[in-house]
Amino acid sequence: MDRAPGGAGPAGLVGFILPKDASEETRRLYTEKVVTKAWTPEFEKAGNYGGHLDNVNPEFIRDHVAPLITEETTRTGGARLDRKTSLTPTP
Repeated sequence: MDRAPGGAGPAGLVGFILPKDASEETRRLYTEKVVTKAWTPEFEKAGNYGGHLDNVNPEFIRDHVAPLITEETTRTGGARLDRKTSLTPTP
């Protein structure tokens, strides 16, 4: 989300930046889970031209986001992230 005035700026524009006062747990999660991918012209093939909502285009999700989630699920042995950001077994 957008940070407070004078902060790092919106993550969608500048990427995720570790807060200066981050706890050890936050640092661990940033290291293990946060992946920032810069926009590339390749995204245009899936309908993402860099617009505000292009990142939710179904073709973009299918081609660029879903594979990342599938890779994570495979890597964690079928676990998924729940809303509390902990690993839980897939039902």
